[in-house]
Amino acid sequence: MKKRWLVEKYRDIIANLEMWRAKNALRLELTHLERQLITALSERELYSLQIEQTVTELRGQKVRFGTLYPVLRSLEKRGFLTAWWKIGASPSPKRRCYRATALGEQTLQKVYEREADVRRHTG
Repeated sequence: MKKRWLVEKYRDIIANLEMWRAKNALRLELTHLERQLITALSERELYSLQIEQTVTELRGQKVRFGTLYPVLRSLEKRGFLTAWWKIGASPSPKRRCYRATALGEQTLQKVYEREADVRRHTG
């Protein structure tokens, strides 16, 4: 009896987790900065200074990493980016590298498709 209860409880937990993931992953709202970050990180892995330089070039204005870090963390929590520590040769410091995930790239594509649909129907 206890085993059956545990199996049912486990199934409920998994079902709730899947619903939560689907709900959060399908949120098709990305800020302009989030789009730029996912786009830049789809092409290759970058560390903080490279991200700062790339986004500054894309935006045409200086963007500090202190501004980018909370957005990167949010994208990572939502599953759109992956991050890891890369340890360089001494005396290089370890660096936090980022890369877009397949989910991030798919979501970005869906956002662009949705916007194209809206433009087609309103324009």
